[in-house]
Amino acid sequence: MKILIDPKLAVFIRDLSDKQCADLLRCIFEYPNRECDLGLWVYMKKQIEEDAKKYAEKCERMAASRAMKLKQKSILFSGVKEVVEIENINKKNINKGSESSNANLPVENSVENDGNAPDEFFVDENFSFSRVVELKPKFECYLKLYPAPVIERADKTFQKKRKGQWVNMNSILLWLEQENEFYKEKQS
Repeated sequence: MKILIDPKLAVFIRDLSDKQCADLLRCIFEYPNRECDLGLWVYMKKQIEEDAKKYAEKCERMAASRAMKLKQKSILFSGVKEVVEIENINKKNINKGSESSNANLPVENSVENDGNAPDEFFVDENFSFSRVVELKPKFECYLKLYPAPVIERADKTFQKKRKGQWVNMNSILLWLEQENEFYKEKQS
């Protein structure tokens, strides 16, 4: 534990003998295992305990805040893990020389969906991010965040990997972010 001492207490130390100063210093270094009967030590000990209590409360608040942020982040990016796992399956299949890299892909949002959800799009040969912008003009703001090569690659890979599926805006945004990270790694 770190102990902070107020420099204003130096005024009180002037009146102490060398032995009392040594006792006070030992009490500070050996806190909480040592005691002495100096009035100054009683005051300092009380300050140390109050500071320790405030620090413990701050640590609890920060831990709770971090847990909340991690929970929100895991909810936001829960689909990313699934996309990464799918990509790993695809790489394994390609390395094995299988005919279809989509053989082990789980079908989510399949054709059985009626597409009536407000932010769902069917991925077919005509699917593109520019077409999504036509239907949802606000999506253009997201596209402006990424360089053109990222959008072009994401458009092609998304159509290839998700063809025949219904996808929502969250899936599209996660895909764009994943392609952007891939692009950044290639540029480094």
